Amino acid sequence: MSKQTHIFATRSDLQPGLKELEYKMEMKYARCDLYYGPVYDQYLSLLTWEGLGKNKTGEHITGTRFLVTPRDCKINLEPLPQSGAQRLIAPDEAGQSRARVIGDNGEIPNQPISLDKYLTSLEGEPETQDREPQTQIRYDVSQKLNPDSITFLPGGIYKEEKILVCGHIGTVSNSAVSCSLYKAFVMTVTKGFRKIGSYRVGPEASRLMDHGYRMVTIGITSPPAYDLRRPD
Repeated sequence: MSKQTHIFATRSDLQPGLKELEYKMEMKYARCDLYYGPVYDQYLSLLTWEGLGKNKTGEHITGTRFLVTPRDCKINLEPLPQSGAQRLIAPDEAGQSRARVIGDNGEIPNQPISLDKYLTSLEGEPETQDREPQTQIRYDVSQKLNPDSITFLPGGIYKEEKILVCGHIGTVSNSAVSCSLYKAFVMTVTKGFRKIGSYRVGPEASRLMDHGYRMVTIGITSPPAYDLRRPD
């Protein structure tokens, strides 16, 4: 059975508990993601991570997530076949749509092409029924192959806006190591937090709440009715 503790916290809310926990326990943090090779982002302390207390996506579920394990624990990556090249389309600084075509080796070109040129190039590509799908391997960092772990999604302030996106501490593993780590992480990191509804809210996060910050539980596009509010 999964265990989840949902939080609202800023960097200053998280720092004391993380500092204490990292002093008592030797841990490491691997950023959960799909990687183009069996090499992943890893931190021995989240206090050195510049993104702590920030949310770049505006959504809870897509915020940066970490796999937390004892430092001597091997982290297993799951190879996942990916079919076909991927294409990213996004507006440039001038507001014009640009395309970046990611090759089968996972490399992203330095210069994007205009969307018009990109679409024209697609029209010129011959359509063949016999073309074999091109497959590449991505490597997934998650709890699936790492039972002696927990996940930590810090959440944080969205860009420079008056919005605080929730985070969570959780595990879907029943291993003794995972359960012990989860208990210690929740107890130490959320020390001094207040319980508001089903969330644990840090001291600074609570002050921001009083100063009119949105406390986003899902995403910035979700109705404000889903935001965390103090009970009447």
